[in-house]
Amino acid sequence: MLVPDFMSIDYSRRNSEDFPLIVITTCRRPFPRLRTFSNDLSRLLPNSKRVTRGKQSLREIAEKAVLQGCNRLIVLERWKMGACKISFHSINSFGLESPSPQVYVQRFVTHLERDQKGSKIPTVHSLALLSEEEPAKIFSSFLSRFLGMKLMSRKDLEDSSSPILMISTTRKGKVKLSVGNRESPDNVPSLSIRRMVWDKTGV
Repeated sequence: MLVPDFMSIDYSRRNSEDFPLIVITTCRRPFPRLRTFSNDLSRLLPNSKRVTRGKQSLREIAEKAVLQGCNRLIVLERWKMGACKISFHSINSFGLESPSPQVYVQRFVTHLERDQKGSKIPTVHSLALLSEEEPAKIFSSFLSRFLGMKLMSRKDLEDSSSPILMISTTRKGKVKLSVGNRESPDNVPSLSIRRMVWDKTGV
């Protein structure tokens, strides 16, 4: 079965809030915070749904995703000391392809932390780049294509009250993702990236 690539024109034609295009799953044995984080992401990203991994292989997950009309896969895996690694995949007639990057997350915050247990995680429909650093620019461009979201500037953020996925840089030069708007600039979920590994075609 031919499944359109996530950058093809088919994506923009099918992109609607009630049509899941992205499957989010974890490794086979995620720790509790990782499960919570995957749930948070499925609520945060439009056109996405969380699938429990269980004993399924990624190929089996991909096959089920195809049957549901999905063409992209985000996988959250355990990393050292409670952190996680995030990989991005497109699904096509040849199986799974990883367009890059492999993201190693140093720290992430879920809605169960920071006293927001009763709060509702907003769904975002755009990204905002708040950094002039090259790693943040490259990653924001990739995410905009992969998620099918408009990439906004700092000025656009100031004019908008809607929740936005913001990409910034910490004082130590690490790329950070958080959710917010001009009224609430630092919402959850959020994550700080330790490093990103790109292949030659992913930049």
